[in-house]
Amino acid sequence: MGAGLPLPGVIGGVLLGAFMAGPAANTQQSIIQIKIPRHLLGRVQANALLVESVPVPLAYLLVGTAADHVGAQHVIGVCALVMAVAALAPLALRQVRGLDLDPEAPTVPEVAAIAT
Repeated sequence: MGAGLPLPGVIGGVLLGAFMAGPAANTQQSIIQIKIPRHLLGRVQANALLVESVPVPLAYLLVGTAADHVGAQHVIGVCALVMAVAALAPLALRQVRGLDLDPEAPTVPEVAAIAT
């Protein structure tokens, strides 16, 4: 079970993932709703869901095949590394690190209108 991990380790990993998934999803939705103009929310949300959902079936195929060839432990390690890099990569962008979540702050179109 769990690529050789004892049951408490698997349970701990599942609980940690579940604990972190909720706040991450809420943060993502909040940023989209605060920063995207109302008339574009539907389009942006649809594209975000598309980008999040399309890779899932492909990942199932690739991970299963990789696990057969190199072993489940290696695949789990690579997947954990990819997830950590994907979660931390946005922090390399100055715009993300300095993200202002003030709901009263002007959105991009409002700033562009003021600048012209």
